[in-house]
Amino acid sequence: MYKVICLDLDGTLLDDKKIISKLNLKILDDLQGKGIEIVIATGRGLTRIEQLTSSMKFPHIIIANNGAIAKLNFSDNILFYNSLDRNIFNEIVKVSKKFSMMPYLHIFDLNGEKSLVIPNEILKENHIKSVKDISEIAHYNEINDRDLDNILSAVFIDKENKILGLNKEILSLKLDISTHILTNTSENRLLSEYLNPLAQKSIGINEYLKFKGYKWSEVVSFGDDNNDLDMIKSSGLGICMKNGSSLLKLNSRYISQYTNNEDGVARELIKIFGGILNE
Repeated sequence: MYKVICLDLDGTLLDDKKIISKLNLKILDDLQGKGIEIVIATGRGLTRIEQLTSSMKFPHIIIANNGAIAKLNFSDNILFYNSLDRNIFNEIVKVSKKFSMMPYLHIFDLNGEKSLVIPNEILKENHIKSVKDISEIAHYNEINDRDLDNILSAVFIDKENKILGLNKEILSLKLDISTHILTNTSENRLLSEYLNPLAQKSIGINEYLKFKGYKWSEVVSFGDDNNDLDMIKSSGLGICMKNGSSLLKLNSRYISQYTNNEDGVARELIKIFGGILNE
């Protein structure tokens, strides 16, 4: 029997309007009330996750920035966070400058003031959907040196050929990092992300499972893109949404016949947990 449900947000639990449907909410609420653990595991930052999941009034775990940081909802207690090594970040920047690029940085600000650092020439308004409030966005020339010791992830978004070239050269350095390329982005661009090697959804989830005494065989997970790969492959049942990436579909035990806009998570959970829900 499955005891833990792990959920990606964008393209999975959220519809394309970035809303959790009423049916998804009801089924998750009912299952949590029956003792099933709910874990949100996403590439988004903490404050934006809390905003997007504000309709989830039941207890759940938040694993943010693809496993770099985790916390309980309704709590300020950080369970863990793993930042990108400063020297490794410098190596990544050396390469990116050859491509005339600077990374977007998700950071863990101990004072809770900043969460996203963007290149100086980019308008903050362009990234308001990535944060809870525009005040959390800072340009490189507005941060202090200490902020670069608390990088949760370094992200590049650009045309396919540019991202693939950048990623190939960074990987050739054989840095001790976790990395992936996302395909389900807007404007037909790719996103590459570089994190601490411990910053993986499966590693973050595994820490929580050990703490609670659960096994991966007791986990059912849902995802749609390549950063969900390790989570999907590790789970007892890993489900890729109908709208998921080709790579994730190839590595999933099951592909949903529903998309994120069709209450896909809830419909699959009803099939899996029908007995419990009808008790």
